[in-house]
Amino acid sequence: MAGDQIPADISTKLDNLLRAVERNTHEIDQVKNQYSALDVAVNWIQTKVLEKAPANQFEASGSDPPPPHQSPAHKLKFPDYYGKDDPAIWLHKCE
Repeated sequence: MAGDQIPADISTKLDNLLRAVERNTHEIDQVKNQYSALDVAVNWIQTKVLEKAPANQFEASGSDPPPPHQSPAHKLKFPDYYGKDDPAIWLHKCE
């Protein structure tokens, strides 16, 4: 008798487990649908906010942006060779 009960008990437990998995799968699908709807809503709101926002902070304040910072230009001086002297002397000036 004990041998006959075990398969029935296992069958009942497996049926309960299958129903729980199906219920969870259904609930997961509902959450995915809600997430998709929220994602679309957030994207729509972000688009609307960006369309209304000024392009930059200076446009909002009505002032001109400050000029970009320019560092002074540094010039390097190199000796010129005009072909009058020995080129070996001119080439070794950099050393």
